[in-house]
Parts: sequence; C-alpha cells; structure tokens
Amino acid sequence: MSLGKIHSSEPTVIGPSAWAMSRLPPDFLGDVSNYNMIMEEFQFVPALTNGWVLDESDATADITADLTVEGGKVNIQVDTTDNIEAWIQYGCPLVKASAGRKFICEWGISMLLVGDNEGAIVCGLGEVSAAGNDVWQIDDTAALADIDFIGFQTLQANGDSLNTIQRLDGGSLATVESAVGVPVISTLMRLGIYGDGARAYFAVNGVQTATSTAYGSTDFPLDILMAPVLATKLGSAVTQDVKAMYCMCAGDKN
Repeated sequence: MSLGKIHSSEPTVIGPSAWAMSRLPPDFLGDVSNYNMIMEEFQFVPALTNGWVLDESDATADITADLTVEGGKVNIQVDTTDNIEAWIQYGCPLVKASAGRKFICEWGISMLLVGDNEGAIVCGLGEVSAAGNDVWQIDDTAALADIDFIGFQTLQANGDSLNTIQRLDGGSLATVESAVGVPVISTLMRLGIYGDGARAYFAVNGVQTATSTAYGSTDFPLDILMAPVLATKLGSAVTQDVKAMYCMCAGDKN
C-alpha cells in the first residue's frame, strides 16, 4: 500500500479523479482512526502478504505485474479459452454501507478488448470471497453471481457498454442505470462509487452518472462488509487483458 502519490502534482502519474478526491474524508492523511482505507498503485503483483487476494486458478488465466509504466500496474489476463475468469480483491473488508456511514471507492483500469463476447468485467465493491473460478461471473454471459456487490458491469452481449448494478446475496441483481459509459480499447477508465450515508452515487471518468441508489433500496447490499474487487471473464477464444492502474478506497468505521 502506498499513499505517496495521492497528492502528486506530476501530470504523468495516473491517479484518482477530482470527483473521487473531493469525496475523501477531510482527515484522510491525518487522523485515520475513524476510517478504513487504501491507496494502491499496483507497483507489484498483489499477494496475500500485502493485502490482496488474486485468483488465476483457470489454466489460461494469469495475473502479472508491469513495472514499465510510472506507478506500475497489474495485468489480469484470460487467454484463448472461453468462459474462464480471473480476479483480484482486497483481502479484508474496508466498507460497510450502513445508514449514516460514508464510503468512496474508485478504480483506474483499462481493457484490451471491448467488443461483444470477448472479455466482460465487474468492478467495484463486493463481499470478501474465497479464491476460485466463477466466483463473480457465473456463466458464459458474464452474469453476476449470487453475491453481495455494488459497482460496474459489462456483459458479453454488449461488451462496449457499462452498467451500474447492485446485488444482495440471496436476492436479485438490480440494474441501477444502463449504458453509463463506453469502454475504449487500452484507454484509462476511472470507475467510482460514493456513499454519503443515505445514497450511493456512481461516476465514470470523474463525471457523476444520472442515477443514484438508496441504501435501503431493493437488493442494495445494506450492512454488508465489502472490499474492492475487479474481475474479468472470457466470452470466446480470445485474449483479454484488463489492467489495474490504481484503486483508492475509504470507508467509515463507525
């Protein structure tokens, strides 16, 4: 974990959007006793020893570090075998979306492929899960598993369109808003979620989307402990490479 570049003035450093930074607790780098937080720049392959869990259990899934770019990044690759999944998740919960509790989470990612039936993603906050295949995307459509989650999703049938979604384990998936963004090949996307204690808001590249969701709405993961997660799954025999440039997350403890 590193906080070193969060206030960097270097224009070449890839970091959180102004939208996300403005929603951080005012004492984010001061008195942190009331907040759980990370600012991960992925300067090495995530491992259990530094907080991240990774799953590349499928034979053609691979998670590697790329330190050739400033700040580094992690490549989550699924290769040539239809219906395989790879994912990374912070290994302990940082957010609990309970009444009155605030949180912010933003991922900076890019995708090698954005076409239909190539490599769909889920990106956001989810319950802390054990490693394994089909944990997040359960089938060849890339449908979200029955798992607590809030964030962003693309589906195999519409690979170039981001939706905002929420799901409560044991309930149903609820689409908050469809077509909130268009991924562009190998181009940075900043995907953010902010909870103000009563509603959760979404942003793509620092621009808030039109539709928010109430903490108490149907299938919202209310009172669930969650951690940042990013997953991808193939929809055909191609090679998808999802790159994680950074993940920033902070949540109230009380």
